[in-house]
Amino acid sequence: MSRRTGLSSRSLKLLATVREDGDYDPQDENRRSKSGTDVSPPCRVRWGESINPVQKEHARAADPNGGACLLTGRKVAIETSHALARATQHVTQLEWAWGMKKGAFYIDTRYNLLFLKADWYTLFDKDMWMLIPDKNDLKELERATARLEEEVEQYRIALEEVTRRPQGQSKPSFEDIKRPEFGSLFNKNEHEYHFLPMPNMEEPICRYSGPNFDKHKEFKFPYHTLGTLKSHIKPHFVAYNAGMKLRSQNPITVASQIFPRHQVYPDQSTIVKLQNLYNTWTGSPIPEDFADRQNEGEQGSDEDNNE
Repeated sequence: MSRRTGLSSRSLKLLATVREDGDYDPQDENRRSKSGTDVSPPCRVRWGESINPVQKEHARAADPNGGACLLTGRKVAIETSHALARATQHVTQLEWAWGMKKGAFYIDTRYNLLFLKADWYTLFDKDMWMLIPDKNDLKELERATARLEEEVEQYRIALEEVTRRPQGQSKPSFEDIKRPEFGSLFNKNEHEYHFLPMPNMEEPICRYSGPNFDKHKEFKFPYHTLGTLKSHIKPHFVAYNAGMKLRSQNPITVASQIFPRHQVYPDQSTIVKLQNLYNTWTGSPIPEDFADRQNEGEQGSDEDNNE
């Protein structure tokens, strides 16, 4: 639990740490495909395994850019990247924090697949740049996370009460905690994101337009005139990715090297917010009975989406 909740060392002993397994699927995608071809294995997908072609087609159909590179607008040498990487070590933590069933994590959901030219895919994978959710989406993530913390605090108090006075009282269950369902927070078909480079980023962005890609503009570090980028991927995936890349960064240092004084958003406070979300989602202890139960979520159908 974060410092704001003030959990005592005794309370922390009542809440277990987690096992890093399972795959991810937003709450509205907890249905299993009849064919079974787009269902993740019981353990999380390992790095280097190919993405199901059907899932790529689902993502391309949902993408407002039609599968073109999010940054350049081109459709050549395209790679499919996960916003929330396959190598994440926080699967069960995220299932808990995002209001999912244990074991429902489906990493290849279309809402986690991003299309990028090969060079920008490599730079994204090497943590050279990230996307930042629009400020309204970021506020929604903060509100949902705060609700989760409040619910967990009430659970902690009830658990300690039973520990002090066990006679005639039943132990509270994690199922009494009304966790916000992050998968249902965002029902829009597309979301706006902001490009944020790391301070040592140098590659210019050539953004193409026109019917034959005969027009382009070049954007150089720190890319302030690039404008917003539109994508179908979900804000909580993007926020986790950004928080992971910023987790060890000094917000003041990053802000001083990237953000101009006249820029309103994103800014230094945005970096702090993303770091706080990441730390809460990955660092909060979860109830023992949730961590220990068998996988209950039907993994990974992307059979469909926002209906």
